[in-house]
Amino acid sequence: MRLKRLAHVFRDKKTSARIALILSVLSTIVGLFLAGINPLFLPLIQTLAIYPFYIFDIRHVWTKRAVNKVLLWALGATITMIVISYFMTD
Repeated sequence: MRLKRLAHVFRDKKTSARIALILSVLSTIVGLFLAGINPLFLPLIQTLAIYPFYIFDIRHVWTKRAVNKVLLWALGATITMIVISYFMTD
């Protein structure tokens, strides 16, 4: 039952795009905090946030959707990084 609900989240275009955007913001924030421990955590956590959505779309031959989702994810991560950099200045 849970797998069907999860598959529905991945299949629904708008829901998966929203989740990808939210995950990009959250993964950037968490990655920046963990980057104090090891700098590799930031790109690792960001990659893990988008990878399942990207692979699901590619496997279903929805390349345009996959590209759009990754671009939305990158935009969310970039804006989050800009906002954090702006407010964390010395």
